[in-house]
Amino acid sequence: MRFAGGIAGGLLVSACSLLTPLDDLGGNGGDGGSSSIAYVQGRAVHDSTSPKTSLSTSVALPNITPHDAIVVGVVALQVGPPLNTITITDDRGDTFVPAGPITSYDGWVNSIVAGAFDVAGASTIVTVDVVGTSVEGMDVFVAEYSGIGANDAMSSGTGHTTGPDGIIATPVKVKGSSDLLIGLAYSDGSAFVGTNFTQRLSSGDDSSLFEDRITSAIGTYGATATMSADGNYWVMVMAAFE
Repeated sequence: MRFAGGIAGGLLVSACSLLTPLDDLGGNGGDGGSSSIAYVQGRAVHDSTSPKTSLSTSVALPNITPHDAIVVGVVALQVGPPLNTITITDDRGDTFVPAGPITSYDGWVNSIVAGAFDVAGASTIVTVDVVGTSVEGMDVFVAEYSGIGANDAMSSGTGHTTGPDGIIATPVKVKGSSDLLIGLAYSDGSAFVGTNFTQRLSSGDDSSLFEDRITSAIGTYGATATMSADGNYWVMVMAAFE
């Protein structure tokens, strides 16, 4: 599978079908930082298609608690140049804020993380629209968290390294002692959760994953993961929320 993008009023970021819903996952995330930050629920959709100029994918989350946050990770693939835009909206009118710019590998793999804070709640449908020249598909990860209210930092990385924690986003210093770290990883092989992170969601073919960690002190952190021996390249995006 090969996947790049933008966000809207959702979120609009400029950059440049087979739907496979995955099981809901639950539990508290991270490495024991603060009990005030917690993973509540999440869902992922892997959407592949014959090459086209646009693709829209929706993910439903039931019974979101008012004032919680929704974090969305997108990995979109297309042949050729990076996507023109990725737009993220929901049917409750929440506003999604990008943690940073789209990370693009060779105009092919395009990744971004965005958050909507103090959301309206209730059952919510999040929709991601991508526009490009030859879009082949995307993985959309949508997760609900309690206890976060703003972006803190963002980093990314691309490369060909294999081995233990070979996939890594450039470490950055976070502002808070208990930040939520989100890692969004893609590999052309299979991607596996990194040290000190908890895997929350994965794509239908294991090429991408959504992981998290809660920090226990102010410091410098980077999201890590590994990829299978048959992988040739990878992309990692880390977003920190406080």
